[in-house]
Amino acid sequence: MSEAVRILSRLTTLAEAHPAIRGMLLIGSHARRDTPADRSSDIDIVVITTDPPTYLADDWLNDLAPAILSIVEKAAVGEAKERRLLLGSGQDLDIVPISLEQFQSALVSGKIGEVHDILARGMRWLVDKDGLASRLPKMNESRPSIPTAGDLDDVVQDFWFHAVWTAKKLRRGEIWVAMGCCDGYLKKLLLRAIEWHARTLYGLDHDTWFRGRFVERWASPAVVDRLATVYATYDQASLESALLRTTELFDDLAEDIAQNLSLPLPVNKSRQAKAIMMKILAGERLDAPGDAHLSAP
Repeated sequence: MSEAVRILSRLTTLAEAHPAIRGMLLIGSHARRDTPADRSSDIDIVVITTDPPTYLADDWLNDLAPAILSIVEKAAVGEAKERRLLLGSGQDLDIVPISLEQFQSALVSGKIGEVHDILARGMRWLVDKDGLASRLPKMNESRPSIPTAGDLDDVVQDFWFHAVWTAKKLRRGEIWVAMGCCDGYLKKLLLRAIEWHARTLYGLDHDTWFRGRFVERWASPAVVDRLATVYATYDQASLESALLRTTELFDDLAEDIAQNLSLPLPVNKSRQAKAIMMKILAGERLDAPGDAHLSAP
């Protein structure tokens, strides 16, 4: 019997013995059909309970297995908090305790997005004391979206605004802050472009997963090759190079998306923003007519 199977068996027994736990749902890699769990996969559990705060604590898990580390943080999706434990065996366990009302709301509200995507890939009821499974919406595979003209315009402007902002921080010598934006926020927008690009290449039904999971498998191979150049080490030259490569890749993807979907692209805005970024990186003053108000702080 594997460690994961032993833990799930003990969790089921614990849940059955606690009247406040009305349901326990296994999600994530141990429940999904495509790309199932391996030895390094964590165990993701949703506990549906009449008393979420009690089950966010970890004392009810004392008999489960020795825990080396135990922390609380915001759940990966949705608004709930989760208890994360690293067990003595090296297995990590994530438990999200929520009320039935919270669970139903997450499924039917406008925030369904990633919650639906995760559950649609696979879920398994370990405990269901009240027939909850039959009362919840059916989880159909979600249909990925492609951008409208407004979506593409918003992302392009957001990307370039923060590219210029990153250049200002970098030129000032704030490497930590600049790196956080270049390899953080800008990469989130780049990922959105990579997802859209993949769907325009391979079809709307092409599975782009979520939050970059398995991007090496579903993105264009040419795009994956270029990802090797868009991350920085902690020095100014490396970060400047990463910023330039990130903006180049984003621009190429945006052009392909616009062309493939026959959407307008705010090319002039991108070019103006890029010119400002390049001036900042070159150490030039931004005091020419028309851009004095954009001077680097």
